[in-house]
Amino acid sequence: KTNDFKSASEYADKYYMSSPDETEIQYFNARIKYFCGEFEAALILADRMCERNPKNFNIRYLRSLIYFGVKKYNESLEDLDIAIELFPNKSYLFNFRGLINSELEDEKEALEDFEYAIRLEPENGRYYFNKAKIEFAIGEFYDSKTTLEKALELDPNNKGAILLKSELNIISKNYEGAAEDLDLYLTKDPNNVTALIKNAAIKNTIYNFEGAKNDLEKAISIAPDEATLYYQLGFVESKMNDFTNAIKNLTTATEKNPELSDAFLQKGIIEFINNNFEDSIKSIDKYLNLQPLNEKAITLKTRALLELGKLDDAKFELSKIKDTAQSEEFFLLNSKINLADNNIAEAQKQIKIAADSGKFDESIELINNALKIETGLIDEIKETKFENTYKQDSQILNTLVSFEKQHYNTVKYRLSSIKNLDSKKEEQLKPLSEFINKELG
Repeated sequence: KTNDFKSASEYADKYYMSSPDETEIQYFNARIKYFCGEFEAALILADRMCERNPKNFNIRYLRSLIYFGVKKYNESLEDLDIAIELFPNKSYLFNFRGLINSELEDEKEALEDFEYAIRLEPENGRYYFNKAKIEFAIGEFYDSKTTLEKALELDPNNKGAILLKSELNIISKNYEGAAEDLDLYLTKDPNNVTALIKNAAIKNTIYNFEGAKNDLEKAISIAPDEATLYYQLGFVESKMNDFTNAIKNLTTATEKNPELSDAFLQKGIIEFINNNFEDSIKSIDKYLNLQPLNEKAITLKTRALLELGKLDDAKFELSKIKDTAQSEEFFLLNSKINLADNNIAEAQKQIKIAADSGKFDESIELINNALKIETGLIDEIKETKFENTYKQDSQILNTLVSFEKQHYNTVKYRLSSIKNLDSKKEEQLKPLSEFINKELG
């Protein structure tokens, strides 16, 4: 009664040695050993008792439990069926039978067992929960949800039922509901790192980055040496544009696990976004040491090299995946490199492949229009009005189109409208500006 099973087992052994042939003493000893997890010793005693008392309910039920403990499910079912013959109206026997059939992967039988247990004891929330688990396992998600609602109505503190409800909400793409379920679960089991990680992932999906960050910080406080937690936190912080802390946590992740390749890649992406191209290349190189020839990483490194004006290095880097590349990003970069190399025909070929991918985005259109300028197809170019990332490139391209059409006043106006040019682009546009000023006096 005090749950001191070790002491109870020692006492039971002494008691058993004093009267080894008494069934009541054997039963007590076997039961204590079962509770202590000493299944083999318990089974020896249970076998002896079954030989002498084959129709004893308590002995059959106990041996069924022991067989279940050693994963001998068929034998467990055999003994349980005999116990059910002796006492056919005990709900917990049918619930246990359902659990055995679940292990035997006989879902149809298991479902019938749980339904019968519910008929015998309709107010037992555990039986509804077990039934809901089977319905979930066989893909009957609507039925599982209905059964689970009844289980939680009867037993709102059933943590397993709350977790299963979150899974059902994920399947139905009700991510807000899934996050609410996990929040509730974590009030009952606040130190469950697995649940915290899962909740953070769901909140990340619904753009609740602050909530995801809180869950991951809690997980880190419980498991401070788990490198993946710092990676996940850094990833979420990058979504929040908190790049300083993101870099800090991604660095911690790689220090704790130098083979956590995704952390290096994410760090490289953030550094690229912040125009720290040299640092970005270093981070990507560390990723590529672990994941050689990864197309996403190589294309990102190529972009960084192009930003630094290292055309030959960019060309060499991209050539590593020329035989395996599939993404439009590869063909887009190839086109940029060929355009910079004045290889117009090859640039046109590569940009066509990128455009044919079905993802004709702003960057592809800009390069396509740049190629039309090079080949004299000025009349085919439509004016572009892009925002954000490509706004400045769009303005420069429109300026060049006006220049080719000899609309010099428009060129002058458009040049004056381009703001925040970096030194490299300013230097490239300087001859054009000087020419226009000279032409217009």
